[in-house]
Amino acid sequence: ERLLIEQGVNRYRIVGPGWIWLMPWQQAIAQFAVGRQSQMFKFEAVRTQQEVPLTVTVRVSYEIDPILLNTELLRPKIPGLQAKGWHDALQWQTEYLLRQMLADFDWVTLGRQAIQERLERQLARTLSDRLEKIALKVDGVVLVNIALPVGLQKTLLRAEQDCIEATGRARVLQEYFNIFGRQIPKAMPYILQWETMNMLHKNGQSHLLLAQAYLPLNGD
Repeated sequence: ERLLIEQGVNRYRIVGPGWIWLMPWQQAIAQFAVGRQSQMFKFEAVRTQQEVPLTVTVRVSYEIDPILLNTELLRPKIPGLQAKGWHDALQWQTEYLLRQMLADFDWVTLGRQAIQERLERQLARTLSDRLEKIALKVDGVVLVNIALPVGLQKTLLRAEQDCIEATGRARVLQEYFNIFGRQIPKAMPYILQWETMNMLHKNGQSHLLLAQAYLPLNGD
């Protein structure tokens, strides 16, 4: 930890770590940590190349560089930076860069480990360059989670299931055609009956078959 002290009017000095003895003309202004820290951020509606909105959770590891901080320009700003300045700058810069970077990618490719690692390195490097002026050194970024919104996940899952079902039905019809050939129009009423019984059986509604003596073949 470090301590910012004021000695005289607008004269600041950073001291520490360890025991600090303050003289009568010195006043403690702010105490802050310079060790490795991390922050977790969650950003909504981060859009990809196809305008797909993603929810992205990212962890940023950083530290405050006492050498960069110990300048006449930054020393007076330390109380404000300690209060919320460092946190806010880290958050909005991370969000700004993340939105820019993900806009160049297809959302499907973002699930690949190599792509995520490349994004993490690029984001960490760019963040460190941008935040150096307030003495922040970013040494790591982890994309903890990249997810579609729940509603969109359900929509895509339903669409995928419908596609699978349609493909399955087409394969079944092809099998029937292979069996009956040109006679399939005559066999279609029986096929419909078999498929209806199969559907009722799969849905656990076999009892409906017992409630009806037969299934009509002519659609009546």
